[in-house]
Amino acid sequence: MEMRPFGRTGEKSPVLSLGAQRIVDEHECTEQEASRMVNHAFDNGVRLFDTAWIYSWGQSEERVGKVACQRRNGMWIATKVIARTRAEARQQLEESLRRLQTGHVDEWRFHHVWSMEELDKITAPGGALEAAIDARKGLVRYISISGHTGPKVQLEALRRFPFDSVGCPTSVLHHFMKSSAEEFLPTANARGVAVIGMNVMGLGLCRTYMIELCATRLACQSVPPWWACRTWSSLGRISTLPSVIGLSATKNVSICSRKYCCW
Repeated sequence: MEMRPFGRTGEKSPVLSLGAQRIVDEHECTEQEASRMVNHAFDNGVRLFDTAWIYSWGQSEERVGKVACQRRNGMWIATKVIARTRAEARQQLEESLRRLQTGHVDEWRFHHVWSMEELDKITAPGGALEAAIDARKGLVRYISISGHTGPKVQLEALRRFPFDSVGCPTSVLHHFMKSSAEEFLPTANARGVAVIGMNVMGLGLCRTYMIELCATRLACQSVPPWWACRTWSSLGRISTLPSVIGLSATKNVSICSRKYCCW
């Protein structure tokens, strides 16, 4: 699998990663299926596994942990924290480590920072960012932030703190609305910030829509440059997905599948 630099960290990451939100009972995935999917992904070159303290009351972390306790060497574990204060964030980190059955996480990501007010809470005195900085003493390797509501909050976050990575939406539809690709990725690349592309195919829903959209744009002869790298028919092939969604020119992007496993 293609490897890309993970920002300025000196690490490298495969171009595909696994989002573990749905490997839970809530989404009709049994523990046996979850184990099979995580192991299958690892066996086929995936190394970055993204989960969160809040996913299904911790069940997602627990299921990643049941694989990690046997295959931790080589696994890059990222989990997310929803708390905004230092004390609550530290408590969630300790719970995450216990569920994941590991002594540290490779990335600790502030989960869905959707507004300036949320960012203010995290970066204020006594905020969760202080817990993250303190946790760098052996519990957390890299500090990250994520959001789904557009690039403005993420850009401001980088002005306030040198985050190691950022999770942002990078589906093809995001080229047309609140575009992280046009507005955020250039800044992230310039600063050496690793980018985890989220919601790439929208649980598979984007595939049909984007085939239709691309066909329409081709008919109208209004194809933007990022479509020129592949024909729309290649949307069905995972090997061309990074180019199809316009990320082929970026340096530090990992694509996070939010389905059970890689397409």
